[in-house]
Amino acid sequence: MLQDSITKPIIVKVAPLPVSRTVSENPIQTNKPVKKEVGYTGFDDKNVKVGTSILLKNIRFLQSKADLLPESNTELEHLLGFMREHPTAEIELQGHTDNLGDFDLNLKLSKQRVEAVKAFLVSNGIAAHRISGKGFGSTRPIANNNREETRHLNRRVELIIKKF
Repeated sequence: MLQDSITKPIIVKVAPLPVSRTVSENPIQTNKPVKKEVGYTGFDDKNVKVGTSILLKNIRFLQSKADLLPESNTELEHLLGFMREHPTAEIELQGHTDNLGDFDLNLKLSKQRVEAVKAFLVSNGIAAHRISGKGFGSTRPIANNNREETRHLNRRVELIIKKF
């Protein structure tokens, strides 16, 4: 009798997997939008309106140069994504600097930084006519220029939505 119970197969009923399962339903691989990193510029309906100024929070440059630093890549990709998602959008990039150094050189530097961001977008397929730019040098600070902790906030690029 004991021998009979050992050799009899045990049947366990398991619910079948759905036949029409897609990759997007797979909990490991999903096509759902990935939540953007905290601290980067989000382009949503609240801040994307014609005439609105949007600070590109994490565009960084070498000190006194227009060379984009690698930590700018995520922010640039967010901007590129916005421009691709909205093929009729037109923007104006605005460059700013702190007040250290020669005024005229800072004005020139702010324009060069705008051109660096524009060059990134154009090299990634965005039509140049959709992007205009201005440099303001140190004329429009958003923070105190007396301390480095706040002065870096004035070294920035903003954008204005011109057409949406």
